[in-house]
Amino acid sequence: PGLDLAAYSAGDVLFVARRIIRALEQHGLVFEGKVGDQVPFAPNRHTPIGADVRPQSGQPVTIRFVGTSYAGKIITKAGVE
Repeated sequence: PGLDLAAYSAGDVLFVARRIIRALEQHGLVFEGKVGDQVPFAPNRHTPIGADVRPQSGQPVTIRFVGTSYAGKIITKAGVE
């Protein structure tokens, strides 16, 4: 009755995940930023991932997790440090 995940390789999972991502992008989902990019901190687009660091607007930060938007609205902010 349950799904046997052991029957699938990591390659199979990645293949399906990439297809899902492409389909979402074709319907308007946008990934905001790229992991490793240095950008000026914007509180409306970024969220710090370290509890001990609070960057100021415009301060350089590094994207560690991409954000997402749809129809011009931010769904998840990019995680930065």
